Amino acid sequence: MIGLKRFNCPSCGYRFSWRERSRFSDVLGLKRRAAACPGCGTELTWDKWPWRLLYLGTFGLMLAVILIRFLLPETELSDLLLLIVELPLITVILVSAYRLRLIPATPDSPPGSDSTA
Repeated sequence: MIGLKRFNCPSCGYRFSWRERSRFSDVLGLKRRAAACPGCGTELTWDKWPWRLLYLGTFGLMLAVILIRFLLPETELSDLLLLIVELPLITVILVSAYRLRLIPATPDSPPGSDSTA
């Protein structure tokens, strides 16, 4: 399977289940959160840019579908326009989901802050 090793602890190799991976984000999944690895105690968080691109692509795709599908009349032109907008966004979502991995959290910049952006 693609990317199965990305859900392991980079320090000790502990494999996180689907439920355990939910500890690394808030309830809606919009904000990264640091959590300790049960195997070694290392603070881990999701990698910054794949996380951001995953949500940017998802929200962009939802916005494009809502705006184009419901505001434009149903024609072949609106279908073509939707396809032109959807394909790059789907590509961004798939690439960022593939690149998403757990990394050690740095103590000087917590996962919620954007001091380096």
